Amino acid sequence: MRITKKIQWLLFVPVLLVLGAIAVANTTGLKKWWNKQPETNNVATGNDKPDPVQVAMMNELMTWLQPFDSSNTSYYVNGSLTAIDKTDTAHALKAVPYTMCKNGQQFYLRIGQTETINNANNYLFIDHAVKKMLLSDAQKVIQAPGLPVNQLYDYIKSEGFVFSKTVSNSRFQTITMLNPNHISYKELSVQYDSARKEVRKIFIRQAEVTDPMNADKEKWLTLVVKDWNDNPEAAKYLGLQKFIQKKQDEWVGAPAFADYDLINQ
Repeated sequence: MRITKKIQWLLFVPVLLVLGAIAVANTTGLKKWWNKQPETNNVATGNDKPDPVQVAMMNELMTWLQPFDSSNTSYYVNGSLTAIDKTDTAHALKAVPYTMCKNGQQFYLRIGQTETINNANNYLFIDHAVKKMLLSDAQKVIQAPGLPVNQLYDYIKSEGFVFSKTVSNSRFQTITMLNPNHISYKELSVQYDSARKEVRKIFIRQAEVTDPMNADKEKWLTLVVKDWNDNPEAAKYLGLQKFIQKKQDEWVGAPAFADYDLINQ
């Protein structure tokens, strides 16, 4: 199915959101969308002492993003996802439902009209728009390394990024890491609810590497977070019986999905 390739990088949205403005994504699925990154022109930091205000905002940003760190192998997040490539807006995802429940190598992922289950034994992809299901053996999930938070400040400063904070009201605040002239990553911002101590929105803006100053070729990725849980009810999401069932040692669509085309690889 053509859409399966797009799902591959979307599976790693939590990883991308954290590492996107800091390091090059290192999986095939992510590279397909984000492209290979070029060498950047570093600005020497010399012996300048770290700006305590900038350091404080960086540390706060990393603290808010820590639950989304790729080293966190068990979590549930529910919200909406917008992914826009300005060179191909016809295929943009705009505020589509997004649910991710991850438990080690096992996961459930919903994006718009597609659902994916990867449990201990099977991988099942469902595309409700075309009424098709694809079943295969379980797939191995690549575990990216955690964030090198203690080494970030010098790198971020050398790349010309500046941190700022805005307050939209007494409750919602946004921390932004920005360099509009960077040749690859332009912006990473996190909006959080200071009363509930929860991240509400994460936004990444990336340049087109072949034309980095052209705003009409940028890629924008936004995750709006409605619910987060680091102790998910994995069994609720990882079963296949809602969609397919075994009859006489053969997988068939469950009654509610009997008219779906099931491809068993």
